[in-house]
Parts: sequence; structure tokens; C-alpha cells
Amino acid sequence: WENAARKLDECTLETHSNDLDTVIVYARNKGASKIIVIGHSFGGPTILYSKNKDYDVVILWDPSYGYPDSFKTSEYIESLNIYKTTWEFNVLIGKEMIEEAKTLQTKEENAIRGLKVPVKIISAGKSHLIEECKKYYELASSPKEYKFIENSNHTFDEDGAEEILFEETLSWIDKQN
Repeated sequence: WENAARKLDECTLETHSNDLDTVIVYARNKGASKIIVIGHSFGGPTILYSKNKDYDVVILWDPSYGYPDSFKTSEYIESLNIYKTTWEFNVLIGKEMIEEAKTLQTKEENAIRGLKVPVKIISAGKSHLIEECKKYYELASSPKEYKFIENSNHTFDEDGAEEILFEETLSWIDKQN
């Protein structure tokens, strides 16, 4: 809401990854000895594209993968230089992010293979990303863990799904201590 603040439609996943690296450097400079990163949806690729990868544990909640089908059918609004896509609601996405997304799958696969920290992938059972989550798991190095939360959608907002999500997250963190 601040005048000089970055606008979401002006961002890319690379922008978010650079921001993540900035936050991690700040936390390390403040004395953080262990950093655990959790990414939901596009937060997954954000973590994977980190240049520094200076974190100790990764947890991905139903992470995005590849070029989303919704991007393929998005409508370009030339006067705004953005695309309108529809998920559960209409979303405005910058042209740069749409273009970046066309190269995601290979980039994501290389990034997950290259991680040298424990990884847990939690998949939502009613999500369109189940196979993609399994692919991330297959490509990840050990230690790794995969959890499928059967009756949940991408936002994990059904009764009990969030509790399972948080329990699985904390369980993975505890195993890494």
C-alpha cells in the first residue's frame, strides 16, 4: 500500500527468490543458526530458485511446477501490460512472470536435484498438482519425505487439513534437529 512498494504484477519468481535470499542474509546476520523455509504454491519455486540456498530445511506445501495450464489460457490486457488468469478467482499476473513461467519445468527439476538439505513435500489430495509433487519427491535427494493429505485442496482449508499440514510440518522439523 506504500507508494514506493513493489507491486505483485511487477514481480517474477526470481524477484521473490532474491527477496528470500535478502531475508535469509538478514536472519543469519542477526544470529540465526538454523533456517527452515516453507513454501506454498509458487513459494516452492521461490525457494528452489534461491541463488544462495543458505537454508537448512525445506518444506514444500503443494508446490507449483512447470507452466500452469491457467497461464496458457490467460488473457493479455495490453493497456495494463498484464495477464488475467483464473484460479478460484481472477488474478492479475505481470507479463514477465508469464514469460518466466514458460521455462519453469526444467529449471525446477534441476533446482530440486541440486538441493543438499532435507526436503519434505506435502501434497493436497484434491489438488491438480499431485503428480508434480510426486515428481519433486522423486527428484529430491535424501533425506526426503512425502506426505499426501487425502481430503484437502490446494489451500488446505478443509476441516482438519490445516492441522494435518502443520503436524506434518512440525514432525519434519523435529526430525531434522
